[in-house]
Amino acid sequence: MQFRADSIGRDEERFPASSEPTGMGNWDPLVARSVVQPASHRLRVGSFAWRARCRDSSKARDASMIAKSASKGVLSAWACGVVAWTWCCRVSRAVDNGVARTPPMGWNSWNTFRCDVSAELVKNTADAIVELGLRDLGYRYVNIDDCWQSSERDEQGHVVPDLNKFPNGMKDVADYVHEKGLYLGIYTDAGNLTCAGYPGSWGNELVDAQDYASWGIDFVKEDWCYMETCVVQEGCPVPVPHDIAYDAYRKMGEALNSTGRPVVFSLCSWGHGDAQVWGKGIGNMWRTNRDLFDVWDFGLDSNVPTYGTSVMQAVRGQAMMWKFAGPGAFNDPDMLLVGLDGMTLPEDPNIVIGTLSEDEQKSHFALWCIMAAPLLVGADVRNLSESALQILRAKEVIAIDQDPLGIQGRIILEEDSLQIWRKPLAGNKWAFLMLNTADHMRDITLSFHSAVPGNTFACESRSAKLRDPWQEKEIGTYRESLTAKHVPPHGHKLLIAEFLPESSTVFAQGSGKEDDVSNRAILWVCMLNFFVVFGSMAWMLYTQNSHSSAKDRYERVGEVEIRGQVQ
Repeated sequence: MQFRADSIGRDEERFPASSEPTGMGNWDPLVARSVVQPASHRLRVGSFAWRARCRDSSKARDASMIAKSASKGVLSAWACGVVAWTWCCRVSRAVDNGVARTPPMGWNSWNTFRCDVSAELVKNTADAIVELGLRDLGYRYVNIDDCWQSSERDEQGHVVPDLNKFPNGMKDVADYVHEKGLYLGIYTDAGNLTCAGYPGSWGNELVDAQDYASWGIDFVKEDWCYMETCVVQEGCPVPVPHDIAYDAYRKMGEALNSTGRPVVFSLCSWGHGDAQVWGKGIGNMWRTNRDLFDVWDFGLDSNVPTYGTSVMQAVRGQAMMWKFAGPGAFNDPDMLLVGLDGMTLPEDPNIVIGTLSEDEQKSHFALWCIMAAPLLVGADVRNLSESALQILRAKEVIAIDQDPLGIQGRIILEEDSLQIWRKPLAGNKWAFLMLNTADHMRDITLSFHSAVPGNTFACESRSAKLRDPWQEKEIGTYRESLTAKHVPPHGHKLLIAEFLPESSTVFAQGSGKEDDVSNRAILWVCMLNFFVVFGSMAWMLYTQNSHSSAKDRYERVGEVEIRGQVQ
């Protein structure tokens, strides 16, 4: 008797054609028993036929298939990784538009005037900024917020100023502001409409950017109204995917850069889309929260709308983003509240929300400075109180914000009723802010040993020369620590420290742990994401190929026909 094993699409490596059943020791007994059949009888063996292969050659081929597929998968994963890494490197660099190497300073119309803007208001504000000495302290940008536009674009698709408010056009206002040694800012929206219902820049980014450049605009704020995504079942708003926010702001950023005019680009996505991660590759500042209202903390005024936030809520959110700020690109917790006596709701001017005490206004200003935040006055500078002017004119406090290192301060100690902030400064100095978040007076102690990074000589120093930037005077040399006595509720103590060397170690400029952390932070985040994605893809490919190999062995060979012929 002679047996012949024929397979549909037979593989000669797995099923060598032979007149004898060579290697029967490798055949499954079940199949071997099934092949002893009468002549001309055809037995179709399905699920068991695969066992009638030579197992050694099957394993070798399976391993080869897995290796080939895995190598292709690894190459694909690496290609994706290279693309992702290129994107990470791009967004980790600040946009090269030559402006805002320190946080922008100036004025914005929205907090006080809402839609009541005009050429006269802007020109009078520019005059006041110069006369009050604010320009010489760095307040240079005069920014017009929403409602400057006509209700529709013209026939050529250009956005045009409302001629009732700006009868001579926007270039006339820009020229006036420039003559004062100041810069003019303007407002738009990433959506079809602005928050007040005027034409937005969606699909018109290049046209708008070219118009702004022709008018002499120096600062563009792009809002986020009509760009949120809502899921009814989950409530609105919900977080906006990164790619939506990124693409929307990238278009305007590229359009502004294409004009060749240096323009500060402010991304006002209200914290959506994690702009702190990618914003510095597109613009110069990005909002980290919703609209700031004249309230110290939530719960102190029930009229704060759902789209609003408080001082401390904004601070808590931005504190976590300290690694992403740097020269040319800054976290923006919104405009200053100094000088305001409450704020009205845009939708109901009869409702006035909150007001900050003088201590709270000083703390608010000091917090913005130690966070390296943009300092845009939201009050009417033509009618500022003397106490508000003293805060806004605090030269040495402003210097903390405008420090050339451009590093955002961070919280180094937080307890139930206090925060201690630290910010490295140029010239081997440090700024410290001790904030009393309690509703009662208390003492706060700053320990020098734990106050600075561990790779500087200051961590070994026990002595520091301290200066009070509010009073603009030295307060003495202290050893080990300093205790601020009787810090009022929501008040603070702000210090500039110069640690005295007590060892031979020299602290080189910029060698502190917090120097140039923004790029490294973004790159580390990207690296982590890359390895997670790459590892996941590699594991998926491995398991997929393993499954395919098993499936190949068990299912895909097809039916084996075994014919028996009696000689």
